[in-house]
Amino acid sequence: MGNVNVSRADVVLRDVDKVKTHDYLNLWYLSWNFDMFHFTEMTNGHPLFFSGMYIVEGNEKLRELDIDFEKMRNWLLMIEQEYHPHPYHNVIHAADVLHALNYLLIEDSIGVHFSPLEVFALVIAAAGHDIDHPGLNNNFLVKSRHEWAILYSDNSVLEFHHSAHVFRKTLTSNCNIFADLSNEEFDELRKMVIRLILATDMGKHFEYINKFKSKISATAPSTPAGGAQYGILKLETNQESRLMAGEIAIKCADLCNPTKTFVLSSKWTECVMQEFYLQGDKERELGLPVSQFMDRTNANVPKCQIGFIDILVAPLYDTWRAF
Repeated sequence: MGNVNVSRADVVLRDVDKVKTHDYLNLWYLSWNFDMFHFTEMTNGHPLFFSGMYIVEGNEKLRELDIDFEKMRNWLLMIEQEYHPHPYHNVIHAADVLHALNYLLIEDSIGVHFSPLEVFALVIAAAGHDIDHPGLNNNFLVKSRHEWAILYSDNSVLEFHHSAHVFRKTLTSNCNIFADLSNEEFDELRKMVIRLILATDMGKHFEYINKFKSKISATAPSTPAGGAQYGILKLETNQESRLMAGEIAIKCADLCNPTKTFVLSSKWTECVMQEFYLQGDKERELGLPVSQFMDRTNANVPKCQIGFIDILVAPLYDTWRAF
C-alpha cells in the first residue's frame, strides 16, 4: 500500500464525531471492559487511530519525547491499513491489545518506573504486534513451507515478520516516527519493540512465564513485608526487569479476551473460531492434517475455550497477579 499523507488524517477526523469519540474515551477507556467492537463502529473502522492518539496525547511520559503528533496520526493510519480484514487478527484486535497494555502497565502505578522511550516502545509494539497477519498460525506456515517460515527458519515466524514489517513500513514512509530519535535512542527502541513482539509467540508461552517466575523467585527474599511485589524486581533501577514485566504485560494483553465480560468474551470467541475454521479449510484443501479445533465439521467450542483458559490464560494471569 502507498504512504498515507496528512490529508488522509484530516479526512478521518472529518468523518467521525470527534467530541462524542473523545467523551467516550474519557468515560470508558480506563475500564478493563472497554468495548472495542462498539468503538470501532463509532470511529468508522479506526479504533487504533483514535485510541492510539488518545494515549500518545494524554500520557505524560510520552509528552517528554516531544512526538510529532501529525506524523504519529499518519503512522497510526498507515499501521491500520496494514491489518487485513480477518475475523480475529485485525485492527480491532490490535486496538484491543493496546488498550489492555495501557490498562495493565502504562497507566498502572507500575508505569511510573518506565522511561518515556520504553513507554513509546510499548505503544509501538502493541499497535504493530500482529501487523500484516495472514490469518494463519505459525504451525500452518511451517507445515505449508511458506516463504516466511523459510526466511525465519521456522522460528517465531509470524512474530519476526510483524516486527520486521513495522520497521520496514515506518522507515520507508513519509510518517517515520523514528526520524527525530538519535541513533542511540533508535537502536534501544528497536531492540525493545522486537523483544516485546517476539514475546507474543504462543509457541514459547511457558518459556516466558517460567523465566518471569524464576526472576521473581530469585529476588523474593528482599521484598519488604507488605510491600508491592513489583518492588522485588527493582523496576526503577533495572531495565531488564522492566522489559520482562513488559513481555508478560503484552502477553496478558494479547490473551485478554476471556477475562472480559461474557458478552465481550463471546464476541471474541466467535471471531477467533471463525478464523480457526478458515485455516482448517485451507489445511484440508492443501492435504494437510486439520489442526485441533479448526475443523468446522467437528467443532467443540466450549472444550476449545475451557482448554485455552485453563492451560494458557489462567497461568499467565496468575503470574501477573503474583507480580
